[in-house]
Amino acid sequence: MNIVNWLYDHCVRNPEWPALYVGTELRANYREFAIAAYALGQRLKKDYQCNPGDRVVIYSKNSLEYLLAMQAIWWIGCVASPVNYRLHPKELEWVLEDTEAKLVITADGNLQKSIYLEQCKEFALSDLNIDELLLETSQIEPPCRAELDDLAWLFYTSGTTGRPKGVML
Repeated sequence: MNIVNWLYDHCVRNPEWPALYVGTELRANYREFAIAAYALGQRLKKDYQCNPGDRVVIYSKNSLEYLLAMQAIWWIGCVASPVNYRLHPKELEWVLEDTEAKLVITADGNLQKSIYLEQCKEFALSDLNIDELLLETSQIEPPCRAELDDLAWLFYTSGTTGRPKGVML
């Protein structure tokens, strides 16, 4: 089962239920949340050639856009690898190489000024707007099918006794 199936299921069964708040402001119901995640996933496929099984690193503080990105990654069958945004860019560079990341999602898109992104492209969360994503489509397809042994998340340990190690879910 794909992790994002819970979102798709709520979109189908309870589309008008509130889903995303920023503080006390309702930003999206489940239908809108699912449409935005689906639309972003399609953008990642089209613009960044992200395909099932590809690793996508997220290097940012928590935000509404971060949550959308995680759901979009799973929607298209990719592996989400959230990384502590306080890591030094050189430490992140090592993680990007180790994961063989196809894409790194950052807050502002300025990572390439700090490190060399050899085979990895960068996408900025600052370029996302949930209202614009909702205008891209009104119809969504079910999430990419996932098998029981498919990788969904790839976390990295703190590396206190050496290099960080990838922990798979």
